[in-house]
Amino acid sequence: MLDDLAAATIALLLGEERASFYWQAEPGKYQALLLRDGNVVQLRVHERAKEIFFAEDLLLNLAVQVRSQLRQLRNNHGLDGYEASWQRPLSVEHQKRLETLIQEKKAKPSAT
Repeated sequence: MLDDLAAATIALLLGEERASFYWQAEPGKYQALLLRDGNVVQLRVHERAKEIFFAEDLLLNLAVQVRSQLRQLRNNHGLDGYEASWQRPLSVEHQKRLETLIQEKKAKPSAT
């Protein structure tokens, strides 16, 4: 799921106005919807048709937090340890892409 959130965040940083992803968890299926309006992003999580979570923040803040969590996972578990625990690889490419986009955003704070 963090990898999906990273991909969605990257899409928003690249100019998309919305991104979404799904994940399975007991007892159901969840959808995360990210909506960008300028530099502000809303995160809405739905279970079935019901919204169960809402948050709003600056897109840059979301990107920094997602990057931070990717770093923490990589530092705590290593790439092999992550894959062994979660049965999927940790995307180093997403972490690198976030780094680049965050630096670009900080250099041009008025750009969306």
